[in-house]
Amino acid sequence: LLAVATKTKTILLLDPRTPASLTSTLSHASVRSVRVAWISPTHLISTGFSKTASREVILYALSADGKISQVAKQTLDVSPAPLFPYADIDTGILLLYSRGERSCHAFEVQPEDRVPFAPLPSFEHATLQAGFAFLPKARNDVRAVEVLHALRLTPHTVEVVSFSEIGRASC
Repeated sequence: LLAVATKTKTILLLDPRTPASLTSTLSHASVRSVRVAWISPTHLISTGFSKTASREVILYALSADGKISQVAKQTLDVSPAPLFPYADIDTGILLLYSRGERSCHAFEVQPEDRVPFAPLPSFEHATLQAGFAFLPKARNDVRAVEVLHALRLTPHTVEVVSFSEIGRASC
């Protein structure tokens, strides 16, 4: 399945093998930038903005009949920078970062729970970042209980970031 966020404040879900299977649902209230990522085979998340310019994350569920519906919404903070989501399907960890900031917010997403977004410790650094590149699981150091391994791009360097012990990150 392919999920697409549009400027018309909707999330479209399409099976490329059967183009007539287009499904849509309402997205964030603002027309500003929206990003979509799968968090499980039946759930996806989107990051965007509310009408009051607050950054928010929305969790959607895909039903057995192919319909998509909003399950939960989490308001984060007020910032002009759009959030880029990285969802690790194996662990249910969601990382949210943006360009020009120093942090990477972490959540454990449990779609079936009453409160699906459980905050994890965030990664904070002294320098601004331009982005992250998450490496394949084969690069994880399992002896150090590393769950995610990433490269962090800054204006002058590329740094290795290790997310280990579920939420603790180090450069």
